[in-house]
Amino acid sequence: LSSVLSPDAEADLLSGIHSDPLFVEDVVRRIARSIGEIDMLKDGDRVVIKCRSMESIHPHDLLAEIDSELGKLRKN
Repeated sequence: LSSVLSPDAEADLLSGIHSDPLFVEDVVRRIARSIGEIDMLKDGDRVVIKCRSMESIHPHDLLAEIDSELGKLRKN
């Protein structure tokens, strides 16, 4: 077996994650905002975004979800 990331790339990834921690709902909001900036998508297009945080220290996972028309997301 081999790693997908080199040790340096893995260190950079972990450093970036820990320097800007996010809740699952923040991740979903950022994705929605980014999708809203795509001009070729129409306001009536349906957007479904889901993010699951697989907890390692709690007996449960966290889930955040947005299911909306893109136009409504662009207004927020």
